[in-house]
Amino acid sequence: MDPLSQVDGTAQVVIVKETNSIGLAGFIVSLVGFVSCGLLSPIGFILSLFGLTRSPKGFAIAGTIIGGLGSLFFVFVGLAIILALLGMGAIAERVAVDAQLSIASQLIEDRWAETGALPNDQDGQVVIDRLSDPWGSTLRYTATGADVYIIASAGEDLAFDTEDDLTTADMMFEPGTFDDVEWDTDDEAVEGDGGG
Repeated sequence: MDPLSQVDGTAQVVIVKETNSIGLAGFIVSLVGFVSCGLLSPIGFILSLFGLTRSPKGFAIAGTIIGGLGSLFFVFVGLAIILALLGMGAIAERVAVDAQLSIASQLIEDRWAETGALPNDQDGQVVIDRLSDPWGSTLRYTATGADVYIIASAGEDLAFDTEDDLTTADMMFEPGTFDDVEWDTDDEAVEGDGGG
C-alpha cells in the first residue's frame, strides 16, 4: 500500500516502523548465551555488533553488552576449567610418584630388616629396579649414610639432579602409607587400596 494513498478522497498516512532484526536476533542469542553460562554469548555478541550498523540500535546495544559480558565469562570459566584439569593431572602424577617412592622405601626397609644392614647403592638399586615413575624412569636409590638413604624420581624432565626431581624427603604421604600393598613373586604390586 502506498503510504500516501487516498481512500474516499481523503489522504491517509501509514507510518512504517523500522526494525532491526539482526540487532534483535543478537540480543536474543546473547541473552540465551548469558543464561547458558556464556556458551552462545560470542555468537550473540557478533550478531549484535552487526546490528549496531542499523537502526533502531536499542536491542543491538543491549545484545552487545550482554554478549560481551557473557563472552568474557565463557572465556574465563573455560580457562579455569582447563587449568583445573591440568592441575588435577599434576596432582595425580604426584600421588603416583609418592606411591612408588613409598613402595620402594618399604622394599628397602624390608631388605634392611632381612640383612641387618642398609643396602649399598648397587644392592638397593636392584631391590627397587622394577619400580618406575609416571614418566617411565626407573627410581634411583642412594645410601647417604649408615642408616640414611634417599630414593628419587627423575621427574618430568627424565633427568636426575634437576629441580623437578621428587625424593622420599619430598613425599606428600608419610612412609608406610602403602604398606598394605601385596606383592607377587616378581616384586610387582598386585593389589592394595593405597590408604593408610
